[in-house]
Amino acid sequence: MPSNRTAGEVERCIRIEDADYPAALRHIHDPPRVLRVRGARTGFEDRGVAIAIVGARDASAAGAAFAARLAGGLAARGVLIVSGLARGIDAAAHRGALDADGDTVAIVGNGTDVVYPRRNAGLREEILARSCIVSELPSGAPPLRQHFPRRNRIISGLSLGVVVVEAGDRSGSLVTARHALEQGREVFAVPGAPGSPRARGPHLLLRRGAKLVESPDDVLEEFPDLAAALRAPAPAAPRSKLAQALLEEPDTIDGIAHRLGLEVPEILGELLDLELRGEAVRGPGGRFAGRLEASGCAVAPWRPRG
Repeated sequence: MPSNRTAGEVERCIRIEDADYPAALRHIHDPPRVLRVRGARTGFEDRGVAIAIVGARDASAAGAAFAARLAGGLAARGVLIVSGLARGIDAAAHRGALDADGDTVAIVGNGTDVVYPRRNAGLREEILARSCIVSELPSGAPPLRQHFPRRNRIISGLSLGVVVVEAGDRSGSLVTARHALEQGREVFAVPGAPGSPRARGPHLLLRRGAKLVESPDDVLEEFPDLAAALRAPAPAAPRSKLAQALLEEPDTIDGIAHRLGLEVPEILGELLDLELRGEAVRGPGGRFAGRLEASGCAVAPWRPRG
């Protein structure tokens, strides 16, 4: 197991009896007695509304892109994004919040001084510089398998709701969802492609009463009393020439390039990005069409039926 530590960082311990211990976390079953917090902002009293976004480590490009957009949209409204710093969906959620100049907190299953996973070392440093990393484990604790299910109760306990984006039917993200339900939190699930192993976990949640949601506002509408505490959404960016062309008339890649006076390689990158954002769909015969609203993925509160 990796045990690389970084120097020059100060870890703060917040005990459950301390005034600035997160109130939401204090009232869950089996709250951590001590939170170990490392980073530029080690307090919780002013962090505001929190939503957790978690999911598959082996995320698809579309799933990661959606997680980043959802996190960015929520963070831009002043929502604190909570996740676990794992590769895949967790990393995308943290990155989306940071790119939106928002706030994000990483809850880890190892000591706050341990760099894990190594591929997220740069992201970890950005979070430390702007926010914080949190654990109930002492410095130097390695990322052992048994640490993560207990870590997940902290992710949900700090949050008003948990969004699951891509997860297998045995995913640790479903453990986080179960903790959230037990804690009285909202649980959200993002549906995926039929038959995809990554969709099994979210579809399980959706079958238990999930409501489809397509935007940050759809998530936030589950918490109407919080509107006054959030920032107004940023105005939508103007559509690019490619996006506008797709709305005007479905066409093949060659046809679109000809209409815009461009070469095919010049539009491929943006076209892929529009597909990932749900703003373009590929139809029969390889014809692409635009969508006025990105379909993205749906998110829904989980409530057991019966």
